[in-house]
Amino acid sequence: MTVGFIVFSLNGAACAITCLCILMYRRKGARFRLGASVVAYVLALATGAVAIRTLYGTYGDPVDPSELLINGVLCVSMLASRGNVTVLISPRKMFGEAKFWT
Repeated sequence: MTVGFIVFSLNGAACAITCLCILMYRRKGARFRLGASVVAYVLALATGAVAIRTLYGTYGDPVDPSELLINGVLCVSMLASRGNVTVLISPRKMFGEAKFWT
């Protein structure tokens, strides 16, 4: 088991967890936003494709550690927001009604 294989596997796992978090999100009465839905769809599609390609071994073998870092941060963010993509793309949701964002 090499470091490259561990990075490769962790990247696939981070993408799979991110995809599942987005797919399992429930609005529970929140307003429907088309833009957020499109972003969530594209993110779920991209991270799901990476996870499936990793599982079948067709994803690029030398995964860059920076790619793992990006996917890991995205995975942790999705876990923290319980799959709510709006928290990531809306500064008001993330930081409240801050004056410097307006």
